[in-house]
Formats: sequence, C-alpha cells, structure tokens
Amino acid sequence: MKTQILLAVGAAILAGAAFAKEGDEAAVKKAIAGSSAAWLACNLDAAAKFNAEGRGGYYPDSKEFQLETPENMQKEKEFCKNGGKNELTYAVKGVMLMGDTAVAHGSGHYKRTEPGGAVSIDGDYTFTDILVRTGDGWKFKHSHIGAVMPMPEAEKPAQ
Repeated sequence: MKTQILLAVGAAILAGAAFAKEGDEAAVKKAIAGSSAAWLACNLDAAAKFNAEGRGGYYPDSKEFQLETPENMQKEKEFCKNGGKNELTYAVKGVMLMGDTAVAHGSGHYKRTEPGGAVSIDGDYTFTDILVRTGDGWKFKHSHIGAVMPMPEAEKPAQ
C-alpha cells in the first residue's frame, strides 16, 4: 500500500512537471523581480499587478495571516508618502513548477525605515512564494516570510 501511494504521488509530481512550459522558471523569477522592484520604488499600483486575487501571507512583523486588501495597500501608500523606505536584497534559490502553480523559495535581507527615520526591521529572512499562472502571467497567491534567528556561537572543542 505504501508503495502504491508513493508511486501515485510521484506520478502526480511528474504529471505537473510535464505541464510546465519552457521558460516558466525564468518567467516566475521575472515576476518576483518585477514585483520587488515596483514595491521598493513605492510604485504600489505596479506592484499590485503581480498579485493574484486573494493574495495573502505570513510576515515576521505580524502574528496573523495578512490579506492584500485596499486598506493594507493604503497603509503602505501612506508609509511611502510620508518618507518610509524599504530596502531588500534576495536570492531565489529554487523554483518548483507544477502545471499552473509555482513554488519559489530563497533568502535575503530586509530593512524597513519608518517615516521619521526609526528602523523597525533589519534582518535576514527566508521566503516561500506560491505563484499561479494567469492570462497576464505569473501572479503571487501566497507568501511566507520567516525571520532568520541568530545562531549561538559554536562551542570550541576542548584542547
């Protein structure tokens, strides 16, 4: 029974991969780069064009699932309008394609400077993004951002 389940799961993964189109991985990475560039430039209307309907996610600065709502968009627009700044570097480490769905993961560094100059976030993070193929290209459906916790210094072996 376990072998049959394993074979069925493997077949499903291979079938999903078979439906992926050539160039999809590059298109997913391009969508991530386009969304990030627009967001960093505080061009939030352009950034929103990379979101699928109902996009949401988990972010280190909140304890609850966040939906991309008009209210949340307005808060970010006010943040930018009042001089807030986001700085972001990242690397996509992998993209898994399953038909019209892609899972991208990677890591980076994020710094958020509030209007007035106080830094509210400055740290390394990991991300997992789920994107869906639409008629307009790849769009974000879900994001999960995790803060990277500092590792304690390793103890040196006794000599």
